[in-house]
Amino acid sequence: MVNEVVNLSVDYRIESWLYREHPGIRPNQEKSIGLQVQMSVGGLTPDVKRATPRLVYEGSNAINYAYLRSVGIMLGQNLVRDYTDSAIVELGKRLVEPRGGWPS
Repeated sequence: MVNEVVNLSVDYRIESWLYREHPGIRPNQEKSIGLQVQMSVGGLTPDVKRATPRLVYEGSNAINYAYLRSVGIMLGQNLVRDYTDSAIVELGKRLVEPRGGWPS
């Protein structure tokens, strides 16, 4: 999970830079992000929740929420509509919002 936290701001910077500097690749970027959403939402299933320690389940999904929320804001899309667990949502918001979001 530490790796996820460290890499997410870098991943966001890359996505943000690509979005700003290379508008011609946006359709491909949006497809790639769509795949990331599908993979992340796959981690919300009841089977995954049952098989994963609570701290890991909530922490990992909160990190995914934070990243997808930030990317969604950049794209003007709601990428986190499947995140309905309030513990995950609140932790995910706290990962980004105290600093005003990830730097571009």
